[in-house]
Amino acid sequence: MGGDKALASLLLTLTALGTVTPQNITYSIGNVNNKLNKEGLIIDEDTIEKLKEILNHLLHEIQKSKNIFFQNLDK
Repeated sequence: MGGDKALASLLLTLTALGTVTPQNITYSIGNVNNKLNKEGLIIDEDTIEKLKEILNHLLHEIQKSKNIFFQNLDK
């Protein structure tokens, strides 16, 4: 199964489980084995930058959810 198809299947499963998946936090890495060194570390600069972007977006979404959660506790 190709990476894009596997990702689509995973997202459908997560949706069926009732999870919320914000936009811009999913990424299918094509030919991932060519982007890793022998130790399994990412060596492709474009992939590193995209993953940093996604992680920053995810952290922002977590902070937003955390703020909403604590605001609701105060009510």
